[in-house]
Amino acid sequence: MKNVNFVIDTLELEQLVGENAAQCSMSREIIIPGEVKRIKEVENEIVDVETEIAEGKVVVRGTLIQKIEYLNEEGNPMEHHVEEEFMVFVPFPEETGSEYVKVFPRVETVKHDEMIKDMEKTILNQIVVMEVLALFLNNVKEEVILDVEEINIKKVKKEKISFDKLVGAEVAAITVDSEITLDEPAARIDSTNCKFEDLTTTTDFDKVAIQGSIIKQVFYLEEMSGSLIEENFKDTFSCDVEMAGVEPDMEVIVKPRVSKITHEINPQERDQVIQSVEITFYVQVKAVETIEIVCSVEGFELEKGSLKTFRNIGETSDQLSLLGEIELDKAASKVSCPPESNIINLMAVVNEDIVEIQGTVKAKFSFVTEEDSQIERDEFEEDFSHKLAVPGIDQGMSVFVYPRVEKTNTMLLEDKKGIKYSALIDVSLKVVEALEQDFVMEDKIVPEEEVKEFQGSGAVIVVYVVQKEDNIFNIAQKFNVSIETIVKENKLEDADLIYEGQKLLITCRSTR
Repeated sequence: MKNVNFVIDTLELEQLVGENAAQCSMSREIIIPGEVKRIKEVENEIVDVETEIAEGKVVVRGTLIQKIEYLNEEGNPMEHHVEEEFMVFVPFPEETGSEYVKVFPRVETVKHDEMIKDMEKTILNQIVVMEVLALFLNNVKEEVILDVEEINIKKVKKEKISFDKLVGAEVAAITVDSEITLDEPAARIDSTNCKFEDLTTTTDFDKVAIQGSIIKQVFYLEEMSGSLIEENFKDTFSCDVEMAGVEPDMEVIVKPRVSKITHEINPQERDQVIQSVEITFYVQVKAVETIEIVCSVEGFELEKGSLKTFRNIGETSDQLSLLGEIELDKAASKVSCPPESNIINLMAVVNEDIVEIQGTVKAKFSFVTEEDSQIERDEFEEDFSHKLAVPGIDQGMSVFVYPRVEKTNTMLLEDKKGIKYSALIDVSLKVVEALEQDFVMEDKIVPEEEVKEFQGSGAVIVVYVVQKEDNIFNIAQKFNVSIETIVKENKLEDADLIYEGQKLLITCRSTR
C-alpha cells in the first residue's frame, strides 16, 4: 500500500474587508493679540490618534496642533499656536466581521474669516475640515491542504479562493509652485477652487508613481473697480511614493486632496502672482491573492474549516444640492463663511437594486450682531434623502456610505435678520458581499468498520477503513472475499494503489 501525503501550507495575509471615510468640520474662535493684517500660512500636525470600534462605527480621537503664521499691522511676521482635540465617527458595517481598523486622518482645508478687529485684538472664525480614511481588515492565518499525493486525483476536490490582500497604505504630500499672470491687476485673491484631471498611477518594485493635472479656478478682486473676476489655470504634477512590497501591475487607489493654497501678489506688478498648492495623496495598494485548496477527499473524514471572502457587488457616486434659509433672533452685520457643516443620522436603506441614503446636515455658524458688535453662534439642521442604483444588491450585504460636504456658503439677507445657506454634497457608495468558503485542515481517520445489514439475511456491507499496514491481499483474506470482488465493487484502477484512511465497500457473509 502507498502512503497518502497531504501537502500542507500556512495561508497568512492581511485581508482587506472594505474601506470607508468620514469628514469632520470644526469651527472655533481664535483670538490673536493686536491687529492681523494677513494670515500667511497654517502648519497642521495630527498627534495622539486612537481608534475604538463601537456599535456601527469607528470612533477616531486625536489632537490637532496648529502653528498660524501671520503679518501684524506693521507687516512683521508673527506666530500663534493653538491645539484642539477632535473626534470623528466613521461608519462601520458590523456584518463584515472586521477584526481591526487602520485609519489615516488628514487636514483638508483651513479657512479664516475675520469677525472683529481692533487695536487690542483680532477675532477670527476658523473652520478646519478633516478627513479620516479607514481600512477594515482581518488577519488570516490558517493551515490548509494544497494537495494530496499518492492518491487518485478524482478523489480530491479542490476550489480556488481569492482574497483582497492589503499591500500597503501611505499618505504623501507635494507642493506645486507656479507663477501665474492675471488678466487684470488684483487687489487680493478672493478664493480658489480646484479639481484633478488625468490622474494616472504606475507601480514598480517598492514604489508607486502618480501623475496628473490640477485645474485651478481663481477668483480675485480687480484693483481699481473691485469687481470679482474669474480665471482658470492648469498645472501638471508628479509624486513618487515609496511602499514596501509593491510590485509592477498592482492595483492602486489614489485619493488626492488640496490641503493648502497660498498666493503672493507682486506689489509692483499686481497681475503677477506666485501660487503655491499643497496636495496630499492617500495611496492604497492591494493585490488579489488566489489560492487553490483542498475542500474534500473521498474516503477521508476531514476536519472542516471556513474562510470568509468578500466580493465587490458595485460602487457608485452622485451629488446633491441643499438650499435653506435661517431666521436670526437679532440683526447681524456679518456672518461667518463657510459654516461648520457635518452630516449626522446617516442611514442606508436597501430596496431591490436601490440604496436610499438618508441623513441630516448640521450647520453651525457665527455672526456679529449689528446693535452691539457681539459675536454669537447659531445652528440649524437640514434633512436630505438621495437614491443610488446598485444592480445586484440584496439584504444582508455590507454597504459602505461616504457623504462629503464639498462646498458650503452662507449669505446675509438684505433685512440682516436671515441667512441663506447652500451646500453641495458628494455621496459615494460601495456594496460588498461576504462569502463563506469551506476547506479541510487535517485528516481524521473514521471508525475502523461500519457494518450495514442487507435487506436479506446473512449478507452485510462493511465500510472498511484501510489501515497503515494493510494491502489488498490481507483485506480480502480478512473478509473471506476475492481480490477481484473488492476491485470491482470499489472501481479500483489499481489494486496496489490503496491508501491509509481510504474507505472500501466490502460485501461479505455475516458472522453473527
